[in-house]
Amino acid sequence: VEKPEEKAKIEVEVKKELEKEQKKENQENLIFSGRQVYEERHKQFFKEAPMSQKLLGMGYAGNFKYNEQKQPDPKLIEMDFHDWFYDFGIIGFVLLMIPFIYYGLRILLAFATRFKDIFNIKYGMISASLLLALGIAYIAGHILTAPGVGIYFVVV
Repeated sequence: VEKPEEKAKIEVEVKKELEKEQKKENQENLIFSGRQVYEERHKQFFKEAPMSQKLLGMGYAGNFKYNEQKQPDPKLIEMDFHDWFYDFGIIGFVLLMIPFIYYGLRILLAFATRFKDIFNIKYGMISASLLLALGIAYIAGHILTAPGVGIYFVVV
């Protein structure tokens, strides 16, 4: 049998934990603009998908099934690398990432072996632009998949 003081103390602790969780969700929502919700939905679709879809992809907007009840419309995650993984599967994602990995390793190797020759203002700005573009593609999306925005990444 719990005492009223203990019960009140537990309720206060639970309330504090809920407030912390709400604050964390608000921060995530501020950073990702609700994209984390779509990512969770795609993650659930991926868990339930057969092995062929895990390897070859679930297509646009995941394993969306239309029904007459007001179920949410199919949505992309709008975070480029996440979209690639769930849309094209493990095999497609690896194939899409090969150029990034190849050229990323070549650039790192060049920096490691010839740092003084390579590192100047021009290459520093190009490196910063590439890292910024890839970071935005990971967090906000629309860099690698949207032609209107992706053109700036290609120009760099």
